[in-house]
Amino acid sequence: LLVDCELIASVDTEGSGTAVFGSLGRRAPLRHSTPTHTVRASGDAVSPLFAGCALQGAVGAGVLVDRGASASLLQCEISENQQGGIFLGEGASLRVEACEVSRNGHFGIVLGPGASSAYVGRTNLSSNIAGGIWHCGPGGTGMQAQPLWLDECSVSLSGLRGGRVPAIVVGREAEAILWDSLFNAQSGGPVVRMEAS
Repeated sequence: LLVDCELIASVDTEGSGTAVFGSLGRRAPLRHSTPTHTVRASGDAVSPLFAGCALQGAVGAGVLVDRGASASLLQCEISENQQGGIFLGEGASLRVEACEVSRNGHFGIVLGPGASSAYVGRTNLSSNIAGGIWHCGPGGTGMQAQPLWLDECSVSLSGLRGGRVPAIVVGREAEAILWDSLFNAQSGGPVVRMEAS
């Protein structure tokens, strides 16, 4: 459980970095390493809960949840991560409530192949370069994709890099349940794009 924390991954040109922990701004040096993800949760027994945290500045995803882990984010800001805001890997589940997911270098949230359940409620997804959410679908033959639940969210796109980006991409055999959400596709891109293959 992390409450009111600030996790910022910053890297200098020599490959060293600094992670900032807590509202007091204590710094921990990351010598000779590049912080790929601000947070990585991996494994069946891993269930982090973040409340009121800022997760920013990773060269990878802001939050990577995989291999059966389950993460919950409440009133957090996930922004300015180069490879996207949140990535959900095989068997992993996610609950995002009242968060701000914005200005990330890929999609705001990606449900990768074989991801488990994801609930996103009362969350604002805006100005993510590739779009709001991408639900890839099942990971292999015989697998069934779990639905994405999007409840009372706002998905706003600004057409960064001049492209037409979708609010939500739903992959082959994937399911998205959109409930009472607001979509503002200023970029001229589709609100929901379904992929056949």
